[in-house]
Amino acid sequence: MSLISIEDTLKTIFRAYDIRGVFGKELTLDLVYKIGRAFATKIGFGKKISVSKDTRISGSALIESFILGLLNSGCISIKIDTIPVPVLGYYTWSKNFDAGVYISASHNPPEYNGIRFRGRDGAGMLYKELNMEEIIIANQFRELTKEEQENCILLRVMLN
Repeated sequence: MSLISIEDTLKTIFRAYDIRGVFGKELTLDLVYKIGRAFATKIGFGKKISVSKDTRISGSALIESFILGLLNSGCISIKIDTIPVPVLGYYTWSKNFDAGVYISASHNPPEYNGIRFRGRDGAGMLYKELNMEEIIIANQFRELTKEEQENCILLRVMLN
């Protein structure tokens, strides 16, 4: 059995418009947590990020790992019930959030899952613009002060 480096894994799962891989193999809970931390590090402290998912079974675990990463690096996370990605884009824009994140692997087989990013305008955001891989490899996530830790916020939203 060969060990795959984090660099090789990131090259495999980071695609042009999203991050995608087999859940539990390339896309682990630990890696999704680190992606959440890297995203929060790049977006900035105190930014409001809407997060949602599709109906894939692995989505529930992945969204919790991603949100924990956001919170541990200082973002405010707004978790939205399971919705389609266009609704997340609209909600992100209409509520004036700083970004949106969607857990989904779209049309891929059920063992896959992934992460898609939305800018504050609700449109797709290229992960390449964020250079998250460098943060993950170097383990250079934003660390919170004790005061900042006390102000981490997670809001859960149910849309009717």
